[in-house]
Amino acid sequence: MFDVVCYNKLIFITGAGLLIINHYNMQTKTILLVALFSLMQFCNSLFAQTNGWYSSKEVGPKTWVIKEPGYDENMYLLEGQDSSLLIDAGFGAANLRDFVKSLTSKPLIIINTHFHPDHTGGDYQFPFVFIGAKDLDYAKPFLNREVVQQINRQVLHDTTITDSLKFPGSQVQKTTLIPVDDNYVFKLGDRNVQVINVPGHTPGSIFLLDSKNKVLYSGDNMQTTWLFSKESLSVGAYLRSLEKLNRIKGRYNVLYPGHGDPVEVSVLDELKQCCEQILSGKCKAEPYHSITGEDAVSCTYKTVTIAYDIAKVN
Repeated sequence: MFDVVCYNKLIFITGAGLLIINHYNMQTKTILLVALFSLMQFCNSLFAQTNGWYSSKEVGPKTWVIKEPGYDENMYLLEGQDSSLLIDAGFGAANLRDFVKSLTSKPLIIINTHFHPDHTGGDYQFPFVFIGAKDLDYAKPFLNREVVQQINRQVLHDTTITDSLKFPGSQVQKTTLIPVDDNYVFKLGDRNVQVINVPGHTPGSIFLLDSKNKVLYSGDNMQTTWLFSKESLSVGAYLRSLEKLNRIKGRYNVLYPGHGDPVEVSVLDELKQCCEQILSGKCKAEPYHSITGEDAVSCTYKTVTIAYDIAKVN
């Protein structure tokens, strides 16, 4: 990522500067020192900023990943010339709204990749939130701040969060969920982000395509894909979603998932092969015990795993 490149350059310039700086006049020395200082400042800006709960790191041009302690979920902030797009809202244990405002001053649009509370928990802090049309009703309970706080006590043990970091109760207002469907485009000014329906993990799961930077934001439909919840679709339906993504493969070079590090595009082919092995009966199903307490079976192919309900294959 950018930090590795940055520090490789920093090491090179520092080493070269120390070796040759004494061979130049004062004016050249000054120019070298200013360049070194500027690079150090730039590198530092790419590293994590934190407010005591949330942290951010720049992972691309005007693009940040935002994290919080817990399930290692990723939120992404994309800034355009006219407005910014926040992809997912985490658990909502602390004041996400103000943290995001510290990163961008542009008008903010919020979109959920799917309805699960580790991605929608912070929705209550914003007046309007977009979500896949078929996930809208499932997301409504998580607009209740008390429900979100109860989840955080159970999952994140947020009793350690000081009141100063929490979202002020006096500022909680009604949140309106806005359904969004396939091919809808968020126009941020100098970059467009397209909605792609990818049902599987949930009925209304979506991916978001930033064509300008060739990045596909993939939510939880990646690497270890859960298809065993009662709302999840069948393995066959998920395979059809993967085939749809395959048809636009040239428009993205990397996938930014809802959990973990960026993954290569080849993961989509592995997931497709994994689905096909399940459907053909070639993959031996192994017991799978999720962190949510739900039991399922799983199939692993190369670097990916699909955990699914054996009653919902086709």
